[in-house]
Amino acid sequence: MFAVKLKSHLRIALRAPPIASFSRVQESDPAQAETFSLLLAINNKNANMLKFLWSDLRLLWDAFHLTYVVSELASQRFVEGIRVLLRSQTSHEIYMSMHAVEKLKFLRAALATDKRKQRRWSLEVKEALKEELTGQHPYATVSLFVLLNDMSQTD
Repeated sequence: MFAVKLKSHLRIALRAPPIASFSRVQESDPAQAETFSLLLAINNKNANMLKFLWSDLRLLWDAFHLTYVVSELASQRFVEGIRVLLRSQTSHEIYMSMHAVEKLKFLRAALATDKRKQRRWSLEVKEALKEELTGQHPYATVSLFVLLNDMSQTD
């Protein structure tokens, strides 16, 4: 909020700080550097800050960030954050702008149909993701397709 008040360049102001340990992060993982402010809100489990950053600064984020942030929310077991993010207009707009292949890839990752990811996420997180992605309008149809398709492949 401080960066908005000062009218500074938000893409730069919200990145990981240029400190020695963080500069390696910026070089090795651009998503983590760009989403530094979101990661702070997630690690602090601050739903209000997450909502502000994601919704009020919506022009900063795209499909790449959506996938990354959902994964981080799930890894941190921040269920309220998952709900805030997936119910937001920003996420709906990003999702609707994705190509069909991107939507499938995003939903497979978010619904943890990959057995390796299923082990890492808590049951509460999996249930929250399933509830949000199968109940909300923009995600529902393709999510149900992914779930049904993946279930038929395991049988």
